[in-house]
Amino acid sequence: MKKLKTLLIAISCIVTANAQKIEPILSLEECGAAVLINEEPIMAVVENIGDKPNLALYNIEKKELMQRFKCVLPKNPIAYMLPCDDGIIYLVTMKQNDGQGLPFFDAIYGFDHKKDRIKLYYKEKEEVYIPHSANAVHTKLVFYCGTFSKQPLIYNTKTLAFEPFSEDEDLRMLFSTDEGDTYVVFKTLEVRADDTVPVYSMKRDGTMSKVVGTYDSRMILSTSKDENRLPGLTITNAKYSWLLDAFNQSGLPLSGFAMATRPGLAKKFNQFSNKYDISELTSATSDYVIAKAKHTLFVYEVNK
Repeated sequence: MKKLKTLLIAISCIVTANAQKIEPILSLEECGAAVLINEEPIMAVVENIGDKPNLALYNIEKKELMQRFKCVLPKNPIAYMLPCDDGIIYLVTMKQNDGQGLPFFDAIYGFDHKKDRIKLYYKEKEEVYIPHSANAVHTKLVFYCGTFSKQPLIYNTKTLAFEPFSEDEDLRMLFSTDEGDTYVVFKTLEVRADDTVPVYSMKRDGTMSKVVGTYDSRMILSTSKDENRLPGLTITNAKYSWLLDAFNQSGLPLSGFAMATRPGLAKKFNQFSNKYDISELTSATSDYVIAKAKHTLFVYEVNK
């Protein structure tokens, strides 16, 4: 809690401190993983009700339950829920690390809400750490493994196999977005002395644009407002200005100081009426944000 309060102070130094507070439009108790279904006013969530958890869909615009499902959820905890263009919600599970370190990547399941059925697609046999975050781009699942250290893992839901991100070992992914089937990338050899780097837009077929902007990885937190600096993306090509909103909705789930690395979400977070209870931002679209506290899930409408 102390770290989160420090975060809020840091954010307040950067965004408008007197922003109008907004109340959650929906709150649910004892929930696990949750995700917004693209740009629809629908949320899929794991409810820990009764003896066994279950999947449910909520219409957050109407603030009501749409359907609870009877399918049996995987035994291991769900780390990510990824709605894909094929109509399936992919469930990425994790398993405990006996060494008390980060949890391991366990499996990929597909949930078909029309058939109320869960199917196992992939089972990890090695001890691989769970990715930092995940996203669905068209019919591919993109697992983010680190900004500078590794390329993302790409799981193709059509071939049911992992495939290389790029043959260029110097290429790294900053974030991915389903809008335009786009990966925003940079080259490690182009990182400048001031920790900035040119970024490019790359289609799923590997076609790359010219430079669209710059990513600045520097982070300075100071009691002096003028000295504060957060990592961020600057778009220099107006044709790709939409990528800034996509960047602000990426990298989820976000917790701790990671919230401050997405200025758009940080500004919205600063408006939440009960922000001191929130430990994680779980899912976001241009209209809604899911935030989680210890025992409660909150849904905020952020585009009024």
